[in-house]
Amino acid sequence: MRAWAGVVGWAWCGSVVALIILRFLDLTGPVPAVQSVLPLAVGSLTLLLALSLLGRRPVLAVVSGAIVVIGAAWALPWLWPRQVPPPSAADTVVLAANLEYGQGSMAEIVALVRQYDVDALVLLEATARTGDQVAHGSLSDLLPHVSGQVREDAGGTLVLTAEPHVELPDPPAGTFTQVAVRVQGAGGDADWTLVAVHPAPPLLTTSDRWRDDLAALQAWVEGHREGRLVLAGDFNASQGHPAFRALSDGMVDAHREAGAGWVRTWPMGSPVPPFIQLDHVLARGFAVQDAGVADLTGSDHRAVWARLR
Repeated sequence: MRAWAGVVGWAWCGSVVALIILRFLDLTGPVPAVQSVLPLAVGSLTLLLALSLLGRRPVLAVVSGAIVVIGAAWALPWLWPRQVPPPSAADTVVLAANLEYGQGSMAEIVALVRQYDVDALVLLEATARTGDQVAHGSLSDLLPHVSGQVREDAGGTLVLTAEPHVELPDPPAGTFTQVAVRVQGAGGDADWTLVAVHPAPPLLTTSDRWRDDLAALQAWVEGHREGRLVLAGDFNASQGHPAFRALSDGMVDAHREAGAGWVRTWPMGSPVPPFIQLDHVLARGFAVQDAGVADLTGSDHRAVWARLR
């Protein structure tokens, strides 16, 4: 039995090392789904470390402990809390929420808009019901300028802003509706661009489309290098995916910059606890003041927000 325990322990450790290597391979098929569990896998080695110490396996304990320490040291710059400046009238606040086929609570969205004094709101998986709630609810007063389209599948997207905006005719191509708007800067500030992001999910049957959608989004960003830019929404990708890291190169990940900790936005309301951040705010030309998440009744995603200056 003791011998088998050692075999299992080394296999466990080797699997995590294989996952770390896999993190750098930009592949489709089942690979993106596997890459998403890397933080859990590295974290699981703390249990292996404890079991190795109890089982008096010093070499296995040293190896598993070293991987945990290296992983923690690598993540620490983004996990360490930072001093948050007080809100200012100069801030631009962006909120993004996946409503899961329009089921997310619009009353809670309105409350978040008021709580954070939101300037721009991205609503994903917006249905006809969502459109009615936007048109006839409090959001029409808080954020009166609306672009996008509703759909009854996962592809509906709406963008709402407090200041006037112009919808751009060339949004990033993708499986779902993605919207790009040029927002009028408040108080004499320069205009800025907001893109509502929602590529296909990296399921086994859709991972090729997912990769194509992220590549198209990256190409769009590279073709629009001038001016301030914010990408917000459900990227269906995390820092564990090379395609996401390539897309975010040259931009600031708001939650990482704010030291928001281990941010997990999916899956909510599931037997599996949330373990991955699929929803992000990426910014260029802004300084991140603060960022966070908020639970949203009825949705399998947490909403994300960022305060930019």
